Amino acid sequence: MATSRNRPRAGSGKPSDRRPKGRSGPAGAKNEKTVLPQAWLGDGMERQMVISLYLSSVRNGGGEMTTYSARVRCSGQLHAISITGRGAVILHAHNLKSERTMVALGGEPCRCLQVLEAWRARDRKSLPEGLRPALDATTRREKKKRVDPLSLPLRDRLTKKMQEIARSNILSANYRRSQSTWAGGDHVVLVYPDRGILPASISGGSDRVWSNNGKWSGNNSYIHATLSPLWLIRVYKRGLAVVDGSFVLDIITQDDKGITVLAGKQGRGFEVNPAQARVIFDGDTPRLRWVK
Repeated sequence: MATSRNRPRAGSGKPSDRRPKGRSGPAGAKNEKTVLPQAWLGDGMERQMVISLYLSSVRNGGGEMTTYSARVRCSGQLHAISITGRGAVILHAHNLKSERTMVALGGEPCRCLQVLEAWRARDRKSLPEGLRPALDATTRREKKKRVDPLSLPLRDRLTKKMQEIARSNILSANYRRSQSTWAGGDHVVLVYPDRGILPASISGGSDRVWSNNGKWSGNNSYIHATLSPLWLIRVYKRGLAVVDGSFVLDIITQDDKGITVLAGKQGRGFEVNPAQARVIFDGDTPRLRWVK
């Protein structure tokens, strides 16, 4: 049975402390349902990215979905730029790869591209006024996330170090990567810790993408690897991270004739697959021979 203690008394002017169900937030905040404006969506890959970010924020409670937008004068027109709550910058009127290609060929960067670079450089003064709150919010969030590395457990520190070093070595290996210009052209390398559950592995491939106007297609390439934090000691410290252009995942056996390793072998197209190989030393130089 409801009691009068939970309801404001008539004429008292005292508001109820109870909030409507399904709404959250600090007192004084706008309790409005989050709606994804059509103007944010754009088309093609840009639309997919925004919707993905939106759904992700909903799964996390919606607290990070504050999106900031502004219009800037660019190429004689007003162009919209949005920054999502997770820090993703969306240039609604441009294909980023095309703009960077023009700059590489000696062209002047457009105003929208200048805003993007200002965001990455955290240059608040160069940002449009409507996007500055996004930078302020991102700066506050980054400060909260900063953790003293020495406060982390040793295994977590080793894992993070392993991921950084392994990613750098995979990027230096001679694997094919996307060279698309008008659409795609990104190359992503991700390294996952095995946590003692999954064996060392590596895979590579590509995804087909389209330009914002839907006229040109291209691809983005990727390489994913799973490694133990002990990779730092077993492989990297022995100078075997990359041998003859191939990334070494782990050492299987060792004898007088050489070392048997598991390495990433280039396949068709952008494929990279784990395969056994022998490491034979030519003087002090290691050479890789694939096991048939």
